[in-house]
Amino acid sequence: MGKNWNKIRIIHFNDVYNVECIRKTDPVGGASRFVCSVTDKMKKGNFLVLFSGDCLSPSSISRKTKGLQMVDVLNICKVNAAVLGNHEFDFGLKHLTNIVTKFDFPWLISNVTLYNGKNLENIQKYTIIKKNDCNIGIIGLVEKEWIETLSTLNENDVIYKDYTIIGNQLSKWLKFEKKVDIVIALTHMRWPNDENLSKSCQHIDIILGGHDHVFETRTCKGNETYSKPRLIIKSGTDFRNYSIIKMYNTTTTINKSSLSTNGYKIKIKKKDINKCDKRCDKMLKIVNNYLYKNGQNIQKIIGTLPYDLDTRFAYIRTSETNCGNLFTDMIRFYLKTDIAILNSGVFRSDQIHQNYLTLGDLYSIFPIPLDKVYTIKMSGFLLLECLKNSISKYPQKSGRFLQVSGLQFQFSPDTLNISNIVDFNNNKLNLNKMYSVAIREYIHQGNDGYGMIIKCKILKKEKENEIYLSDIIQYFFENSQLLQKLIKQTPKNPRIICCQ
Repeated sequence: MGKNWNKIRIIHFNDVYNVECIRKTDPVGGASRFVCSVTDKMKKGNFLVLFSGDCLSPSSISRKTKGLQMVDVLNICKVNAAVLGNHEFDFGLKHLTNIVTKFDFPWLISNVTLYNGKNLENIQKYTIIKKNDCNIGIIGLVEKEWIETLSTLNENDVIYKDYTIIGNQLSKWLKFEKKVDIVIALTHMRWPNDENLSKSCQHIDIILGGHDHVFETRTCKGNETYSKPRLIIKSGTDFRNYSIIKMYNTTTTINKSSLSTNGYKIKIKKKDINKCDKRCDKMLKIVNNYLYKNGQNIQKIIGTLPYDLDTRFAYIRTSETNCGNLFTDMIRFYLKTDIAILNSGVFRSDQIHQNYLTLGDLYSIFPIPLDKVYTIKMSGFLLLECLKNSISKYPQKSGRFLQVSGLQFQFSPDTLNISNIVDFNNNKLNLNKMYSVAIREYIHQGNDGYGMIIKCKILKKEKENEIYLSDIIQYFFENSQLLQKLIKQTPKNPRIICCQ
């Protein structure tokens, strides 16, 4: 443990998508306010700026730019290092390895290599940065769960290695061979995996995570080998929040510090980006230029609903919501199927939208372009298997959690058993019957654990005539009478019941 440093300051953020300000309530976010806040903060100290992945996609602007707009944002924020998130791969590996060269900092991924064992081109396994006389080793770790969902990568393109094994090897090597004072793990994983990492790697001093979109800190106890607790910090999402972290050497005397991580004293402050925060004029011009090139009037009202639309991840990824009901009803009605299912990962905006929906609202909910949907034939048995997979990660906020139309079911949060599956006419699910099911191509390809339905046949007509989710939604909002008819026909009974 180095004795020659006193304090390091860190700014941390993760999972940013929309450079424009799309929210109406605080924290509003937006790149121009975020950049102004971060750069003002950096004037008051020698900060290490770290990012925990997901910026190239999805967003309405990324449909055309493939994430190029984020280069300016992260470079102006003077980011020092970042870990790759799953959405960095949305436009393919070749695009990723090209665009990372435009950033002024290294992108990291320590536990994924190409099939031949070499590093991903232009991506590093680690970096070492010196701040305030402290040598800091930084590694980037990701989980297998999202590597397996990448539609732009084939299974044989890369080799995944367990994050605890690589975390241990690399952090130990950095401390004993490269003589760094502290090791920071930038991660893009769900909470259980971050917690497992903290309990498995004694030489990692602090974990700065992404992938989850809620600002939260957790202290994890050590194990029987080493007892020192360590901190995991996730810093919100979408330019709405960031963390200001002060980490003190154990030789330093400091008052009013109730937190520690691997023996180091630490202070954490959450910064929200609100309407009252100043904007960066330079960044605002850049954002407006991208919006102009995008050619869309995002303030245009496209439809009015009898309720506010709830797309918050904490709800839509763990329970039935009116947003899930509305859009699954749309595709079931449009494709004339028995059932429709949408994995909740398709809903991206993580907020409550007011009942008058704008084009910007729609793009923030569904930023992924050319999202194919079609009808497949599926047995009741396979449908049950899909529902089991849907709740298999509960209560994690997993994108595999299904929003449904045409059926109702109950599940137990303790045993994760499914029961009382009925259709809208109260007919019980017949395991041997074949049902027509409207589904996204992403799910039919077996992503998010839905490998059991890969072989289900697509209706020939829809295979020949591609239908996109955005086209179906636009069809209903352009036909207001049809939309209101659909809403009136929505069953009032709950579709997904969690039996506490």
